[in-house]
Amino acid sequence: MNENIQEEQNINTSDNFTTLSWHELLQNLSTNHLEKLENIFKSNESSLSKEQFFQAVDEVFEHSDCAQQIIALYDLINKNNESRITWGQLLDFFVQNISPNGAGVIDLQINAIIAVPQTRREAIVKIVLIETSKYFCYAILSKHGRVGLYDGNLNFLTTYQLIMTREDINRREEDRRRRNRWVTDAIFCSDVLMFIVTNTARSVIIYEASGLKHVPLWLILSTPNIVECFAYKSSDASEKGESTLYMGDDSGLVFSFIFLQPKVLILRKKHNDKLSLFYWDELSEEKDFMIVKRIGRLHQESIKRLIYFDDNETLVSCSKDSNVSLIIKYVGKKNAPYVFKMPKGCNCFALSIERKILITGSQDGIIRLWNPIITSKSIGTLSGHKTAIADLKMMDKENLFMSCSHDGTFNLWDIKQQKCIQSFVINFPSFAVFGKLIEWGIECIYPGPKRTLCNENNTTLGVWQRSPILVACCNHIALIKLKHPDKEILDNNETQVLPPPPLQNSVLIPKMWNTSDSTEAVRCNEFNQPDMSIIDKRLKELEFILKKDLFEENGSNRSDINFKIATLERKKLEMQHHVARGAPYLALDLHEVHELRLTPDLPVPNKKKIKHMVEKIETILQDASCRDLIFSEPSTSRSPRSSRSSVIEFDY
Repeated sequence: MNENIQEEQNINTSDNFTTLSWHELLQNLSTNHLEKLENIFKSNESSLSKEQFFQAVDEVFEHSDCAQQIIALYDLINKNNESRITWGQLLDFFVQNISPNGAGVIDLQINAIIAVPQTRREAIVKIVLIETSKYFCYAILSKHGRVGLYDGNLNFLTTYQLIMTREDINRREEDRRRRNRWVTDAIFCSDVLMFIVTNTARSVIIYEASGLKHVPLWLILSTPNIVECFAYKSSDASEKGESTLYMGDDSGLVFSFIFLQPKVLILRKKHNDKLSLFYWDELSEEKDFMIVKRIGRLHQESIKRLIYFDDNETLVSCSKDSNVSLIIKYVGKKNAPYVFKMPKGCNCFALSIERKILITGSQDGIIRLWNPIITSKSIGTLSGHKTAIADLKMMDKENLFMSCSHDGTFNLWDIKQQKCIQSFVINFPSFAVFGKLIEWGIECIYPGPKRTLCNENNTTLGVWQRSPILVACCNHIALIKLKHPDKEILDNNETQVLPPPPLQNSVLIPKMWNTSDSTEAVRCNEFNQPDMSIIDKRLKELEFILKKDLFEENGSNRSDINFKIATLERKKLEMQHHVARGAPYLALDLHEVHELRLTPDLPVPNKKKIKHMVEKIETILQDASCRDLIFSEPSTSRSPRSSRSSVIEFDY
């Protein structure tokens, strides 16, 4: 009795449970099932009663536990409450409900599949979106630490090899690549412009990423376990201005780095001109900059994914642990966490705070829909995939979500109707290579580039409305074009992509040092008049700038840094011009060859032959100063290396 009450409560928690039941049944119908049903209908004069229909479907599905689905399906077909339903009514219902009603809302098409040569045929571990309000680019990370930066149109910009261990600091980039270690996760912190990467060598490397050249600033070694995933709480979302980096490791533990003054410096610099090295045990002494906290063991197995949600200050993690497959933990609150259990664990998830829906994907290819506060039973089960779910992403504004499985099947689902409205297979080139190990990254579905009109102030557009959508597998990326009926979204998808970051890194000025935009803020009031004598003294000290002759000929201004920069720029342009002509050697700076002469006081005998010889030598030396070749005659040597030799002969 209690089980029936609990079951009724679970049904009431979702208005779509009935819809899901019959649709789940339709999803599992194959051609053989339909042929068996047709034969049963024909044997009963093409119509069945409710009991006969129940027995027929139950027999077709080999007496599986689907009684509720069959009854719900019959009631939906028999809307006129007739005593029997016909085969034609069943087929009409199939056509109306299997055909994607939402296909006209959004249409996804494979635009292209491209290879990423900078990965050196290694699998793409993750694609990190480096985006701010002014610029955008992709950072594509290969398995063994090669980072390639690309603009929003996937045009190559630059590449470099990650530092993973202490030995890599002094190694050349090509020597840093090692097969016995690989990248596990990476994240971009937009509020501090930092790019953070971790790997199986139990280290965390932090790069300054304000420009295209990423500069390594800190290397943290000897973490307690291998860090598997990151999550980040921005300082903009904190009242105290603090930011937090969450880390989940391979033993199910979660740690956090609380950066106390991220806008000034997230960690102390030991050196101003090179990378600062820290061991894990040393971080406890850096209390002026950061605090290390151990949140606890959330899972008994490795944490697969970790996401922080600002809306309700929760940390969500998933694992292949069947007892604690997914957990929603409130950060800084005493609320009890919500624990979800799944037979095969959880590979990935998507959570919508606005729609109050949690979607999980498992190793067995099953997608489950949950109410985030009801952990006892899922409100829906979707079995449209045949292999493990690689990634899930939710399109909140359209009430849709995307899923991709390990066999390349890409599905678009309607959350309200809980059915697949579009499905296609991405045939990556790696699938056709016999014996090729198919590797999927930490994630595989990524949004398109940020465009000029997709700013933070425009709330009508979401990050998953950008086109194209990227799907990564092995060393290939599939570009999926997103077609939307909304004209505004279509127009924005055609606007220009934000430019990539500048080539040179910007100077990181602490926020407290920023000058005010208002002139009133810097005016002196009547109670705080400046000392004019100090200003006059300082102006006199700077008078030499006004008197400086930029065109003086004595060369005293050659030490000016601006002059040196201009000289280097001129030489660079010269070199580019000569390289384009195919003669780069013409841009080389060669020393002048001075005229060669014999020593004036050289004692010369009075013999005519000797005087003639000296005069001839002097003439030859003069000619040598303005000619590249003096005499050339065929060589008598049989060596094939040289057919000419320069010979100087004298007549005595």
